[in-house]
Amino acid sequence: MFIISYGRTGSTALMGVLNAIPGYLIRGENGDLVGHVMAIADELRPHASSEPTTPRDAWFGGEHYGDEAMAPVFRQFIDRVVLGPSPPPDVRCYGFKEIRYGLSDVDDKIAFLRRLYPGAGFVFSVRDSARVALSEFQQGVDRDYLDEVRARFVALAAASDSFLVSHEDLVGDTDRILGRLFEFIGEPYDATRIKAVLSTRHGYSMAKPGAFLTDFPFHVRVGVGLSEKSIGMLYVNRFNRTPGSAMVGGFVASSRPGFTPRDLKERSGKRILRAAGQDARMQDSDGSATLPVTQFLLEIECPPSVERLTVVLPTGETLFEMNNLRYFGRDLGRRT
Repeated sequence: MFIISYGRTGSTALMGVLNAIPGYLIRGENGDLVGHVMAIADELRPHASSEPTTPRDAWFGGEHYGDEAMAPVFRQFIDRVVLGPSPPPDVRCYGFKEIRYGLSDVDDKIAFLRRLYPGAGFVFSVRDSARVALSEFQQGVDRDYLDEVRARFVALAAASDSFLVSHEDLVGDTDRILGRLFEFIGEPYDATRIKAVLSTRHGYSMAKPGAFLTDFPFHVRVGVGLSEKSIGMLYVNRFNRTPGSAMVGGFVASSRPGFTPRDLKERSGKRILRAAGQDARMQDSDGSATLPVTQFLLEIECPPSVERLTVVLPTGETLFEMNNLRYFGRDLGRRT
């Protein structure tokens, strides 16, 4: 069972609902694990050989690179990551949720999952684009692009092995939408137990200071020269407004002298296209302490010709660096 989503749609709450079913183990995000495995398959496929190869062949062993031969290997690897070294013995349905999908790859990734997991179910999670764009982690996201992604997810959810859950229905008509979802997966719906699950907060409550999150495969150094409690979460968003740019956001401790997003823009010049910020509070993962922070959101120009980008605080300390952009920046701004 796979939850297919994009950020701030309520997918974590939906994951909690499914995990409340006895025997279900639906893991959380894994940094686009399927996308990375699929990329390996795409690299090997052109070199697959229908005939036995010899040491005289540059791609010696190519007979093992075909989809039929590689699918069990890829599935075993994903299973190991998702289930761990010792899968719980009572698990009868497993999978994960992921939010790292876009118009350029969602069809391919779902087709890849169907090849690896015949008979799997797909639950698509969507939300009104205006609400997504206003949410804490998606401010500044291109609304038109979110509309396109939502429309594509709705279309894909029409398949017989798929089900669509909108955040609006999940909140406003819980019993109806979840009753239909449980009917789809063939499980009894216990409204009392599920409402108890939904009454508990799911998702990000701010990261523990020192943590970071990124959607991109390039290397990011966070808080170089800063103490652990000076920099909080860093997140990089694929849903950028301008082709060749990235939305970068995060949290900096309010104790940093004179820090404002405007300072960052002035120091970085034309590389930062837009900058915004607001006061917020960061909460430890166990809820035991809070820290006043400045939340920042930057739209940064990242053309593929740029190898490294460094954003510096007014004090001269590095807020974060993004390296290897020349190689990994090829798909920045790719919308189709």
